[in-house]
Amino acid sequence: MSSTYRIDQTIRSIVTCATVLSVLLIIVYKFTMRWRRNRSSRTRRVRVLVGDISRFDNQVKKLFLECEACLKVGGNTSKGNSSELEENDPIRRERLFEVKGEIPFRGRQSFPQWKVVMEIDSLFSFNFFRKRRVRTLHIQPLGEYPNHIRDFRIGSKTLLQLIKEFADAFFLGMNVELEGEINIDTLSCTSRYHRVTGQKQVLVTDLNAKLRNFVKKCAKDDLVVGFSWTDLYPSEELNFVLGEASYRHDTAVFSFGRYEPKNYHGNKGDDHPGIIDIDGEILWRLVKVMSHESCHLFGFAHCVYFDCAMNESSAVEEAMSQPLFLCPVCLRKLQHALHFDVRARYQALLDVCTFIQCHYPFHRMNSAVLWLQKCLRFLNSGEVNMV
Repeated sequence: MSSTYRIDQTIRSIVTCATVLSVLLIIVYKFTMRWRRNRSSRTRRVRVLVGDISRFDNQVKKLFLECEACLKVGGNTSKGNSSELEENDPIRRERLFEVKGEIPFRGRQSFPQWKVVMEIDSLFSFNFFRKRRVRTLHIQPLGEYPNHIRDFRIGSKTLLQLIKEFADAFFLGMNVELEGEINIDTLSCTSRYHRVTGQKQVLVTDLNAKLRNFVKKCAKDDLVVGFSWTDLYPSEELNFVLGEASYRHDTAVFSFGRYEPKNYHGNKGDDHPGIIDIDGEILWRLVKVMSHESCHLFGFAHCVYFDCAMNESSAVEEAMSQPLFLCPVCLRKLQHALHFDVRARYQALLDVCTFIQCHYPFHRMNSAVLWLQKCLRFLNSGEVNMV
């Protein structure tokens, strides 16, 4: 009798354990399936902005998934909604990229939209083999430069060599060549003398149309960026422009001889003297404008999704206050165009920005260095707030 009782108790215990184990397995299975569905649904949602990201490793995927914050939630995309989501998700409270807020319907250019336009452009330009060769970015100095610009050195690097080094990092995967200086007068562009300051100015649209003809060994699909000391103007009605790109000509030009507001408000020009010395702020402006205008040559429209290097600006100070780096949507476009390793690019940018900050400190460059360090920590370990 006792042995039968013990056997019965053993069987009951086994059945109970099996039942509990089955319940646990069902819970784990449901949790796993829900996690997979959530992950796949997130990936599907962000595809409208960054396309297929399945070939990237998990941390790079998470970087691109940051763009989920600017997708519509409840029919409205705003910083308020984004903050509300982050409060409900403690892991994602600290973001690498800030949503601009209400995203306008006009002006949007997601990665899939950009890709279609580029493929159509390649088709109609009969440039079917464009992707098979590494394109070259030619940096063309347009002088004459004053002696204090020519004599400027950071260590053994000249100012133009430093700009090239930054371009090498920003456009990793692309050849960057520094061309010899040419006198801007030899291009015979339309020019004028400012009615108040008396400074010579060159019409930027005319300069873009003629520039690539003066660059030696420039292949059909190479890009040319002019680096001008002479002031530029976009039209007779406007006073000044920092720079302008022409996707049609694959050229961009920017000026750094003088910085003043785009719209003329009647001052005498004394508030905007020529550059008499190079400092951290000037270096920030140079790399900021150069990278922004060069990205337009890849067909990038102004970004409306995040605080991004490709945001539109209507004043010098607004342009300079914007981030130096691309948001996930614009980064996806550049990565597709140049096929770089995302981590390697950020590391190269960190090296260049740290070098500049060590020699010519500037608070915005320091913020850029800190952001790059945070971004690399995220890519290497998944942590954003590590010290």
